[in-house]
Amino acid sequence: MRITHVVTLVSDDGAYGGPVSVATGQLGELAARGHEVELVSLWRGRRAAPRAVDGVPLRSRRARTFVPGQGFLGLFHPGLPWLLWRRTGRADVLHLHAGRDLVSLAALAIAVLRRRPFLVQTHGMVQPRRGAVAR
Repeated sequence: MRITHVVTLVSDDGAYGGPVSVATGQLGELAARGHEVELVSLWRGRRAAPRAVDGVPLRSRRARTFVPGQGFLGLFHPGLPWLLWRRTGRADVLHLHAGRDLVSLAALAIAVLRRRPFLVQTHGMVQPRRGAVAR
């Protein structure tokens, strides 16, 4: 089975933390069980993105701030939807490590448009918010 996970950000300083380690841990185990796996994400770092993270193939685009003042929620890259479209098309199933952010929203929309089965996992960072951006 071809399994694609999507997480908002992979960086050389580990800024996004838990979701990345959960995704790579799950993908590593799936690969050990014979599945074809990959991680799709934005990348932020001093160098070009690595080809793999913790032994898991990484497909990425450089993170850019599209909505200033929103931290991870406002990160995006104009080439990410095309990357997600291509990778979703070849996947049997998608696993979205979701937050209220542009990457999660794009990945969810593309999964629905491509009619691919998916599951969504949040990581405790999705807390109730009352601000206009969250609404």
